[in-house]
Amino acid sequence: MTLLTKSRLALGSGMVILALSCHTAFEPIAPMEPRPVLFSLITTARDTQFVKVMITRGERMSPTTQDDVNPAITLNRPGQSAQTGTFLPSVQSYAAFPFRAEFGAAHTLKVVTQEFGTIEATTNIPQRASFDIGGRSTLDTPEKSSFDITARVTFHTTTRAFRLQFFVEADVVRGVHTTLLRQEIPLNYADSTAIVETGSSPLFGRLEVRTVENVYARKAYIAAIFAVLAKASGANQVLFRRVVVHATHSGEEVYKYYSIANGFIDPNSIRADQPDYSNIPGAFGFFGGIAEQRFEYALPEDFVHNR
Repeated sequence: MTLLTKSRLALGSGMVILALSCHTAFEPIAPMEPRPVLFSLITTARDTQFVKVMITRGERMSPTTQDDVNPAITLNRPGQSAQTGTFLPSVQSYAAFPFRAEFGAAHTLKVVTQEFGTIEATTNIPQRASFDIGGRSTLDTPEKSSFDITARVTFHTTTRAFRLQFFVEADVVRGVHTTLLRQEIPLNYADSTAIVETGSSPLFGRLEVRTVENVYARKAYIAAIFAVLAKASGANQVLFRRVVVHATHSGEEVYKYYSIANGFIDPNSIRADQPDYSNIPGAFGFFGGIAEQRFEYALPEDFVHNR
């Protein structure tokens, strides 16, 4: 057999294999063993917490229903314990009520299933932060003062990540109904005569120093006030009540999860080596907690922009 004949046979064999493969479905996902997947982010801001339970089965990962697992779920902290008894199909989660996360406390999530036994995870909520605010003359009389506003928050050493937001709040009366309108005040604003639709507070970030100072431009505060007035157009009465500094802070687990989930955002490419983060021993998923606090500064009853 000549070299040319061998080459033709090899090429022909390759074409046959290629043609046959065109009729075989490409399946990149390998089979996987059943595995429990849990997710819960508890908070100090509400007395109902949510726990999501899923199972990876067969060749693909897919959410399960309460009938597949029927877990016994318990949330614990010093002085309080709650079991989940209600499955909410709208959010595919179990609700634990009453249960409110506690500042500075360790919390335990315990899930018992017939198939996988007992799964436990723990998380810690940071201690409370302390607040102060500068530029109060600007808050009271924005048109008469020339100072910017400084929101100062001192976090405990148990805090690893944080987010600060600054709002102005007003009661809006329409007929016999009163509603609360809230407008976020951004850190910077270029045009004080325009209306601020969204704030520009930074996303969840690493805490580098214990005391964080955010300086809000006076014109940004004025723009937020006019944004509230625009939204309340036609109301019988608008009463500006307060400004609020809202702090969301967490320990190490939440920051790691947030950083991995949001660390690579590029709509024009696919990242194959995206890492996973799990802090659930014996399973996969995430259990963490956040502390939420608000510092209120009351505006004067004769505030100039009350209508």
